Amino acid sequence: MSVCENVHAVITSRKRSTAMTAAHDSQHQLVINGSDAEGDEDDDIDVIEKCLSNTSTARVGDPMTSTQWSLTESSDRPLDTMIPSEPLATTRHRDRLRRALKYYFMSPVDKWRAKGRLPYKLGLQVIKIVFVTIQLIIFGIDMSDYMTLEANMATSLRKLFLPNYDTLREVMTYPPAAGPYALYERQDVFDSMDYAIHRFANISTLSVGSFGYQTPNTTEQPMSALRVCVRRYQKAALEPSNYYYFIDNKIRTDCIAINNTYPPGDQRWNQFKFKDFIAEHKFDLLFESLVSIEMSVPLRTIYLNSLSTYDAPECYNLNVNILFDNSQHSGQMLVSLSSASVRHECDGNLKDNEEQTHVERQVLNVGVILLCVLSFFLCLRSIIRGQKLRSKTVYFFRKHLGKELSAEDWRQFIDGWIIMIIVNDVLIVTGSVEKINMETNSLHGSHYNYCSLMLGVGNLLVWCGLLRYLGFFHKYNVLIVTLKHALPHVLRFLLCALILYSGFCFCGWVVLGPYHYKFRTISRTSECLFALMNGDDLFATFAITNTKSSIIWWFSRLYLYGFIVLFIYVVLSLFIAIIMDSYETIKDYYQNGFPLTDVQKFIAESEDSMASYLEDQRDAHTLRRSCVQCWNRFKSMVSSATPGRR
Repeated sequence: MSVCENVHAVITSRKRSTAMTAAHDSQHQLVINGSDAEGDEDDDIDVIEKCLSNTSTARVGDPMTSTQWSLTESSDRPLDTMIPSEPLATTRHRDRLRRALKYYFMSPVDKWRAKGRLPYKLGLQVIKIVFVTIQLIIFGIDMSDYMTLEANMATSLRKLFLPNYDTLREVMTYPPAAGPYALYERQDVFDSMDYAIHRFANISTLSVGSFGYQTPNTTEQPMSALRVCVRRYQKAALEPSNYYYFIDNKIRTDCIAINNTYPPGDQRWNQFKFKDFIAEHKFDLLFESLVSIEMSVPLRTIYLNSLSTYDAPECYNLNVNILFDNSQHSGQMLVSLSSASVRHECDGNLKDNEEQTHVERQVLNVGVILLCVLSFFLCLRSIIRGQKLRSKTVYFFRKHLGKELSAEDWRQFIDGWIIMIIVNDVLIVTGSVEKINMETNSLHGSHYNYCSLMLGVGNLLVWCGLLRYLGFFHKYNVLIVTLKHALPHVLRFLLCALILYSGFCFCGWVVLGPYHYKFRTISRTSECLFALMNGDDLFATFAITNTKSSIIWWFSRLYLYGFIVLFIYVVLSLFIAIIMDSYETIKDYYQNGFPLTDVQKFIAESEDSMASYLEDQRDAHTLRRSCVQCWNRFKSMVSSATPGRR
């Protein structure tokens, strides 16, 4: 009997019972209370739901066995006895679970061969890599050009505003060829501030670049205000001769603005003295309590770029800060210049080309976001399906085989590659949204760093995700399988090595820090030791040790020799040996077979082809469609069995 035929038997029995009750009724009327009819209908619904749930494990067209059904046409039996019995762990159940597990752990290529359908997920990942890489290349070129302009601009501003500044300081040399740019006399401080003010007043005629002020060049306000802020202690009295001091360590900040004193480029700016200016305005500058002086120089500039279609001019507001740092009160006042740029919309004749470029890039950004969102949901669906299959497997093993899945079996249902793809999708979507925000609102500076971090790491993970698909081919997955096998051993080894490495770091920092440039800070010490471990710059590390103290000199030799011998000849050799041992083990597995987990052994017992699993899928789809039709017929039966219901 089919599902609907069994349900029909239940309803027929109910109809017969109702007819017999009506025949013996003295009034020859069928009186059915609304609530009773509703309760009967609910009972019928319970029957059909249990009926359908028990048929979910059977193929369409199979006859119902006595172990699956307990339905008869006898109207004398109560309705509770006509509920289908619980399904048993038959061979069919085991085979269907095996086939589902076998299909789940198949590679996309094997699924393609079994189903004859192209692996669209792989195609999506390849398309995503192409678009994401194109987006990253465009962003990288823009960022490189912008950072180069920023660096060149900063060098130009330092040369313009700092007296006697040598551009060789911009060249990264090791060890540094010159000491820090600093001032040592009070008059030098005032002279440096006067120099910066004179340069600011004549910036448009001095510089070869296109600089202007952050106000329209009008007669009423010809130049923007130059602001000087002084941070100092509230009160300070120092008498070094008597070892006496009194300091109120509350920090106080006082600011004064210099604007509209003379027109820009006026020769009288060359006689301007900041010391006289603050005396005239009763502005105190006491070096005993001075913490720092900060000059804010507001400027505007236009980057012409190459003037191509994709490289139109850009306008920026420049906020230049010159800091005179006296926080250490060591007699050396460090001077530094920094600049922050904020992009502003330009008013020029090449605006149309810029808008065209903007639209094209936004289309690319939106396309990348859509691809990553689609990839995210497909991967999330795959994880959810895997966890559902894991739950069914755990239940089957626990109830019918009397055993629990091992940790290794549990990990098989959590695909780390899929999780990595989800992470890179989130990073790329976040970076793309930030990129759209930057390009729409003309944001730069720190936004470039956030965006480059998201897009860079996301792109790295995207390319690493391709290794997942190469890993399905035995000739290409040696690296992946070796790393997977060696990872637990490597982590345990690195933990021990890290403890030993930390001891050397702290010892070198404390003992050699005051005498050696490479050991001045804990981070620099760690970087130096890591470079030594890889054989980098060994002689220079020995040579630049300060020789004032013979004890320190001998200690440095013993310390460096001991570290080099221990970490290069012992630690690194053992590390390589662990990797090689895992590689040899994997080679042996390829020859003699990989060890099987309980789930893999369970799958290996099945000799069915994938055609059986696909047939199960088609049968399940047909069964669901039949159940819907049966449910509709059941509702019509209920309606005909309760004629008094309205």
